[in-house]
Amino acid sequence: MIYKLTIEAFAATPEVRAALERVREDRLLSKSKFTIVDGGLDTAPAYYADRPTPQLVIVEETSDDQTMLAHLAALAEVCVEGTRVVVIGSLNDIHVYRTLIQQGVSEYLVSPVSPREVVDAIASIFSDPSAPARGKVLAFYGARGGVGSSTIAQNVAWSLSRAIDDDVVLVDLDLAHGTAGLALNLDSKQTVGDILANPDRADQVLIERFLVRHDDHLQVLLSPADLGRMMTVEADALERVLELVRQLAPYVVLDLPHHWAGVIFTAPVPLVGSEYSSATIGMARPTIGRITLRPTRWR
Repeated sequence: MIYKLTIEAFAATPEVRAALERVREDRLLSKSKFTIVDGGLDTAPAYYADRPTPQLVIVEETSDDQTMLAHLAALAEVCVEGTRVVVIGSLNDIHVYRTLIQQGVSEYLVSPVSPREVVDAIASIFSDPSAPARGKVLAFYGARGGVGSSTIAQNVAWSLSRAIDDDVVLVDLDLAHGTAGLALNLDSKQTVGDILANPDRADQVLIERFLVRHDDHLQVLLSPADLGRMMTVEADALERVLELVRQLAPYVVLDLPHHWAGVIFTAPVPLVGSEYSSATIGMARPTIGRITLRPTRWR
């Protein structure tokens, strides 16, 4: 999930500030407003004396536990209801942790802290336990045409559906040159291009109507495969479609066109190297003849 949050962090040391700067660049927070302020926990109460607190406040404290609690009490007086607080401190003490949690702190992290620890803490705080489960994504793309990425994506989707004995969805996003329909002998008048052209209409019912079933477990969202239908794909539209598709199967396989460099790598919600892709496979030359199959546990 890509979080859209307002976050303000107070860093007292260069090390924590460097970690927070990397957190701010994390793609999980690509839609969030993330501000870093010089100064630790003692700076925060005065900072919020004349401005509202954001959804999340991250503060670093380098003093002892009693000083930390006094500073937190001062911060609590200026925090609006619903503000979450994460404290980064140097005290590695379970009693300190329990006391902070009892005081209403959402999470306590012991420094030195890694960017991944902070991102995981944010995800844990703002995750929705009632949200539907979302499938893992395997994304395939080729550096150029003819390297076999589509063939491998199709075969992985088919093999994976049998390996896990459960549903897998193959999404053919090569709108002009997609081959999934031809390779799997499928046809449909309704394609992923129609959904991407009208993303506001997309919901689970519509996605399920557009899916074409190949067998008991493999379903395919076909591309138009129409050379005369070159269209610009908006990242927000693609994000919405993928969120819906991921609720329909444990695994989603994406066949990405190589000419989508802007969407694949640099969009606000990139498909390569982001939380959307559990695994990304890129190919620069034909590789099918060199592939060795080994037994894999997918669960």
